[in-house]
Amino acid sequence: MLQQFKTSGGKMPDASTFISSEMKEFATTINRIVGQLEDSQQVLRWQSEHDPLTRISNRRHLEKQLKSYLSDRPQAYLVLFLVDIDFFKRFNDSFGHLAGDEALCSVADVLQSVEFHGEKIVARFGGEEFCVVLASDCAFDAEQYAQQMRSKIEQLAIANPVDALCQYLTVSIGGVYAISPKMESYLSLFHQADMALYHAKEHGRDRYVVRNFV
Repeated sequence: MLQQFKTSGGKMPDASTFISSEMKEFATTINRIVGQLEDSQQVLRWQSEHDPLTRISNRRHLEKQLKSYLSDRPQAYLVLFLVDIDFFKRFNDSFGHLAGDEALCSVADVLQSVEFHGEKIVARFGGEEFCVVLASDCAFDAEQYAQQMRSKIEQLAIANPVDALCQYLTVSIGGVYAISPKMESYLSLFHQADMALYHAKEHGRDRYVVRNFV
């Protein structure tokens, strides 16, 4: 029985396999405790990999997945987007943190909803910035995808009178498109996407800039 207990992941045989009522009760109790521990481990694992507000992946999980894309199962085509909500600090200061939190959750939902036939991860990168990684064995139009994200977020029609140029909350997007990137490209992908995001902001915000990885 001890060997079976070890090989079954710490669970006892089903209570029905025992004859005495004491062993039936003991097996039932042990299996219930083991089940509760397994559930707790799953909850803790989920919490360690997800943002508690938006319930999408956090930066830790993003980095883990991206490294997997680059090493364990390298994809032929990969794009990394950094998505930043325009003038979010002013929005937050004007309407309060509750409205700010609702806006963050709405943007996260939109980023998850944009369809892609391949590997995809959406993560909160920090503050009002998100990261979207797409990976596929087939070539795809990264600029078209960026435009879908930008327009769908604007279509949320979240009023933003603090922006003199647009009445609704908008985003700036910087992306880098790579063909067969390797693990040594990891930091460069973020750096080049960040530079693309900087140029999107410098040219007026509410737009995207996607560049080929170099």
